[in-house]
Amino acid sequence: MYKKVSLALLTGSFVALTLFACCAQAREKEFTADMVEYISGKAKMSKIYVKGEKYRLEQEEDGLQIIVIVDQDTGVTRILLPEEKKYIEMESKDPQSLMNDPFQSFKFLSTRAEKKYLGREKVSDYDCDKYVITDQGQDLMTQWISQSLKFPIKIVNHTTKMSMELRNIQEGLVEDALFQIPAGYQKMGMPGKIQVSVPTWAKEVPSSPLMNPPFQNSMSAQDIIRVSVEAGKEIEVEGKNDIDGPSVFTVLPFLNGKPTEDPSECTYKLLKKGKSRKVTCKEITREADEIVIRVKEGKVMVEVKQIELAAGEAVSAGGELRVSVEAGRYIEVRMENLISGESVCTVTFFQEGKELSEKVIGPVGFRTFALTSEKMRQQRTWSTEADEIVIRVEKGQMFIRVEQP
Repeated sequence: MYKKVSLALLTGSFVALTLFACCAQAREKEFTADMVEYISGKAKMSKIYVKGEKYRLEQEEDGLQIIVIVDQDTGVTRILLPEEKKYIEMESKDPQSLMNDPFQSFKFLSTRAEKKYLGREKVSDYDCDKYVITDQGQDLMTQWISQSLKFPIKIVNHTTKMSMELRNIQEGLVEDALFQIPAGYQKMGMPGKIQVSVPTWAKEVPSSPLMNPPFQNSMSAQDIIRVSVEAGKEIEVEGKNDIDGPSVFTVLPFLNGKPTEDPSECTYKLLKKGKSRKVTCKEITREADEIVIRVKEGKVMVEVKQIELAAGEAVSAGGELRVSVEAGRYIEVRMENLISGESVCTVTFFQEGKELSEKVIGPVGFRTFALTSEKMRQQRTWSTEADEIVIRVEKGQMFIRVEQP
């Protein structure tokens, strides 16, 4: 199940999981700032804390607070979900971070294309050194690094039309505690590495009511409902807390009467009345035959919708899937292994019939994905100026779906 918070958000909705991990300059000052990102013309606000080689980004996605902590000394990034008291840990140089993080992209491109110094400019009242990366006369990315902070405070990706800028910079000491995992947080597993456990309440699922979306339903503690999965359609579940105290609910895919995901990672806590959480389930019938919704405590108003997905295709070794895309918009690719052994595919991009260079889309190693077990899934998100995406399967067989949300 791919939730709003995933390696793409947490996929594709979360644009930068390891912000500022590319910055190897010595940190001379500690500071906080507002970070403004412009994506497809829309502004998104977040807060950044910088202390030496550590960074903390606070943002909100679909009403859910997300905290990203990067420790460049150890090369580790942690993504915290405060409302659920959970976190994910990964390497800062994870390929997905490189593909989705403009700061790491700048670092990567600067080693493979021409980097030019353009002089000095003032950004947010700070004197900055301006650099641009070009390839065959085309500007790829531009970055402004504050001379006093020794830190980039503006960056523009010319190929994706995305940009960010730090504003309202406040210099001063930043507390060490901001970069630590709070007590009581549970570490979540990475996709494809989850050990699925069967909850004790699973025996009650077969006798629970089966409902057809769209619908709304008020659910109290211990209530369970089921929703059938239809191939080619996603199920969107939104739970809203209906009491003054906290409520907890679970949205869990089942196949042949057993959960296919870790229940603890599909359980969500709503602390206040009116607080809501939206979960998107993109299972197909081979992965799950129903979505089970259960309220653990409190009272939750549940709204369930069914949405048509882009058509997918099964591709065997030696074959490829070509899909026309709109340049500048996010491209979401979802892959599922259809065999018991390993399946491998490579993603590449074309513009006007010509394959884009690695300097623009990254090295082939970061666009090659191996799914080692049957029904194992991967989801990746890109944004380029390409007008066509091509997924080639080198080994095994995969079910592949390409969307532009």
